[in-house]
Amino acid sequence: MTVRLAVDALSGGYGKVRVVRDINVTVESGEVLAILGPNGAGKTTTLLTIAGMLARHAGTVTVDGQEMGSGDPVETNHNGVVLVPDDRALFQPLTVAEHLELACQKTKRNPRELLDVFPTLEKRWGVAAGNLSGGEQQMLALARGLAQNPRVLLIDEMSMGLAPIIVEHLLPVVRQAAAEHGAAVVLVEQHVSLALEVADHAMVIAHGEVVLHATAEELRKNEGALDAAYLG
Repeated sequence: MTVRLAVDALSGGYGKVRVVRDINVTVESGEVLAILGPNGAGKTTTLLTIAGMLARHAGTVTVDGQEMGSGDPVETNHNGVVLVPDDRALFQPLTVAEHLELACQKTKRNPRELLDVFPTLEKRWGVAAGNLSGGEQQMLALARGLAQNPRVLLIDEMSMGLAPIIVEHLLPVVRQAAAEHGAAVVLVEQHVSLALEVADHAMVIAHGEVVLHATAEELRKNEGALDAAYLG
């Protein structure tokens, strides 16, 4: 496989406040990396910095061998990096159809292709995003991300506010995006066991630093190492 996303010695934060330090990530085409860790550890900051939403304090972000500019989300998105944020960032008055039609403008995809992945949205096609359930909103946010044919798909806290049973149905889509489209997927997730079921490898961030990095299988078998990493 090809290295799709490479993050080297990344440090970042908000203004002059450094939140994460010396983050190194390599994700190949078709792989899923889960970023785990306690609240406030720096997981979301890491994702936002990779996406260009925050300027880097140090380090590089490279997609398919091309270095991304620091703090430039437009350039980063044009180079195939798509962020699904934890608040879903949906336009509440726009319908499901309108969201997907807008997302497909650049890729020229048929918006209805996304219904193959999220058939539940077909019955909600003409419904405004603000009238969808939490699970349906998350489906729409993911569908909008996939509509852009991402080379790198960043998903922040997909399970936020959702029942575990809904998350169980959504997580296989993450695996599908990697396997069928060759995307490199980085998933920030609080549901550790569910995330490890779909991830190839995972890392734990605590106090802004990577404290553990292993294959998902190794971490599933060694809960003690995970507990120790979370507790610092």
